[in-house]
Amino acid sequence: MSNFIIFTLGFIFIIFGKLTFDKWFNHISLYAGIWSLSIFLFELRLINYYQIEVETWLIILYAGVTFIVGASTCSIMECSTLVKSIKLVTGFKTSNLPLEELKFLKKVLWVLNVITLLAALHTWILVIRLFGNVQNVFLFGNFLYSYRVSEGIPGSIPYVSSLSLTGVLLAGVYTAKIKKITIVALLPIIIVVMVDMASMGRAMMIIAALLFVTGYFMITPKKILSFNVSRTNYKMGVISLIIAIALLVVGGEFVRSLRRANEILPGASQSLTRLRESSFITPSIYMYLTVHHGVLNQYLKHDLEENIPAGNTLAPLFRILEKIGFDTHVETYQKSYNTPISANTGTYIRDLHADFGIFGILFGPYLIGFITSILWYRFQRNNTYVNLALLGYFIVIVGMSLFYNASRAGYLFVYLLSSIIIGYIIDRKIANLEKNEL
Repeated sequence: MSNFIIFTLGFIFIIFGKLTFDKWFNHISLYAGIWSLSIFLFELRLINYYQIEVETWLIILYAGVTFIVGASTCSIMECSTLVKSIKLVTGFKTSNLPLEELKFLKKVLWVLNVITLLAALHTWILVIRLFGNVQNVFLFGNFLYSYRVSEGIPGSIPYVSSLSLTGVLLAGVYTAKIKKITIVALLPIIIVVMVDMASMGRAMMIIAALLFVTGYFMITPKKILSFNVSRTNYKMGVISLIIAIALLVVGGEFVRSLRRANEILPGASQSLTRLRESSFITPSIYMYLTVHHGVLNQYLKHDLEENIPAGNTLAPLFRILEKIGFDTHVETYQKSYNTPISANTGTYIRDLHADFGIFGILFGPYLIGFITSILWYRFQRNNTYVNLALLGYFIVIVGMSLFYNASRAGYLFVYLLSSIIIGYIIDRKIANLEKNEL
């Protein structure tokens, strides 16, 4: 596939997303940007991947087009009736008392910060006990990662620290509203970095970045504080956003360096190999951004896996059912394929096919795009925290689609439940404020 064509299509769909949703941050532009960049890098052939079958490229193209069509449906046809009919939890407007709303939001953030910080510190205490001291944790980062994957961290409390993802979404909202740097909004991000460093993972940091920018960019002008925002405050808001994302990027790079990822990759070109001593742009980073197409190709080519229907989409629920006695085992990590580099993530297309067969490929991308747009317009209409929580969940599904179907992650399921509950509490508080005001 020509890199010129890839670049042109990506650019066109990014602009199309902006025109459709009137924001640069939207799910069409996000999808087009991530996928076009990945395919562009793949076609540079800095790693000599196995040849991708024409059928695989056609499936990737079809999935992208149907996702965009699904996401555009509500703009092309009249969807206002459908949007109004979805009574998720609440339907009241944003409070006319923004300062009271901010005070309550700040209290909620502090409660989440305290709970998740204690959970993160508890995990670190367990890890330090395993390795003796902090220096050994960093020194044997790769071993810690392997140990966590195979055995888990003994004594850890499952998923409590995942509440920090809800905190990150609300931190994005809070930062957008007050337009300045605050400890209460930076703490959820720091906690996510702490949690991922304790397990030598990076996925939560990527998801946290998506949730923070969702909370930040989805706040409409009506939801900003009623007084005029000065240019200085606006700049401070942008600086806050940059600091938040920088913390997550630096945290991810630090974890990569601690895990001592193999930077000598089979099939790597000399120009890529020369980057093995650098930071941020390394052979392993290039591999992480490109290998998934090769895995998808090998998966489709061999088609040997047997999966529970919806096993990836509903993986957290199947794991709960298994614990209470049902035969619904779902592997935590998927089967690896040689590309020639061994990897196990083959984009969300692989997971949709594994869950629903050809129907997953035919209709899955369209439904994801369509549902995300419904929630987008629903939030624009009602401006409730419950709608924002649901939208954030699907933005993560879209943002992680290059890697896998993120709904299989237990901590994202915890985010969904906790953010809906907390969003409902905040919405009820806003509703009571409005009633008292009247």
